Amino acid sequence: MSEIEATVDKNTTREVEITGIIVPHEWGPCNIINSIMVCAPGERDYLIVQNEMGKELLEYIHHMNRAKAWLKGILTQTDNGEKMIFVEQYELLKKW
Repeated sequence: MSEIEATVDKNTTREVEITGIIVPHEWGPCNIINSIMVCAPGERDYLIVQNEMGKELLEYIHHMNRAKAWLKGILTQTDNGEKMIFVEQYELLKKW
């Protein structure tokens, strides 16, 4: 899988605000980061969907490898139970 993409199912979604650490999730050839996730307190991990905001964050993580951020968006869950967030707004809080 080269990008995390999904469609929103209105029956299984809700708006959330999450503060956590954004880190790489999946790598491709030559160690290029293909997808990212946010790790929140309580061992809660959410894949970041590659919408416009998600792509901005992915580009940032390509250069910095991780960052603490506040995210606001739509949380959904895939058929296999993976939680994903469609980021609508974000703010980088700490850069490494």
